[in-house]
Amino acid sequence: MSRLCTDRELSLTTTVCFKTDEELAQKLKSVPSWQEKLRQVLPELIKDWTAG
Repeated sequence: MSRLCTDRELSLTTTVCFKTDEELAQKLKSVPSWQEKLRQVLPELIKDWTAG
């Protein structure tokens, strides 16, 4: 059972990790609600990056 409890339609069950430099990581982590903001824009980024 997942330890994450949310009111989302789709549960958050998969982790995605990537490497970056320390400065960029700290800047990202300083953004309030950065994970949720990234989840919101990620589908559009993927669509743009995979468009012919």
